[in-house]
Amino acid sequence: MRKTSRALVSSIAIILSGASFAAADLTKMNPDSMEHFPMADQNSDEKLSLEEFKIFVNLEAEDDIGKSRKLKRYKKYETGYTKMDANKDGALTLEEIAAFRVGN
Repeated sequence: MRKTSRALVSSIAIILSGASFAAADLTKMNPDSMEHFPMADQNSDEKLSLEEFKIFVNLEAEDDIGKSRKLKRYKKYETGYTKMDANKDGALTLEEIAAFRVGN
């Protein structure tokens, strides 16, 4: 059942994103991250503000995903947010996070 839920969340994220990033980038995402993103996206706009990113990082840190524990421990949320915001529009998409993780 959990696998089905993760696959569904992944499929929905890809369909709704409308971004120019390749869907293959999302396939490399940790399945838990795919669940954390909509949980952190408080206004359901499919983008994370800095405040929503803090929620995302804290959820990721609980599951020890990527560098999230380090970001949380040193309160480097803004630094991480700025580095991941590829198009510098002040909002993070799931695709930007995925692309950043593939490159780092």
